[in-house]
Amino acid sequence: MSILKIAAQITRKFLFVFVFASFVFAADAEAQNLTKQDIESSVGKIVELIKDNYVFAEKGKSIAARLSREHAPSKFDGAKNWNDLGINIFDSSISAIYTD
Repeated sequence: MSILKIAAQITRKFLFVFVFASFVFAADAEAQNLTKQDIESSVGKIVELIKDNYVFAEKGKSIAARLSREHAPSKFDGAKNWNDLGINIFDSSISAIYTD
């Protein structure tokens, strides 16, 4: 398989996950206050989507595991709104792609 086809598959799968995330983190994201339940539910769903849909299954599992580990000590619970949560999850996901 050519590198371009692999890159296209990665992009498609990754975009699927973040298109879902864009619905979670709506345009009025900064105006919304988050409850711990909102954060739990969102992080759980995003972890599940990455684990199930990432183009490279092992890497997807690694990214999902890292997000779960970082969420366990309540790293994301400090998010004041959807925008903060989205940025924190995105940063953790990108870090996991390049380091795990």
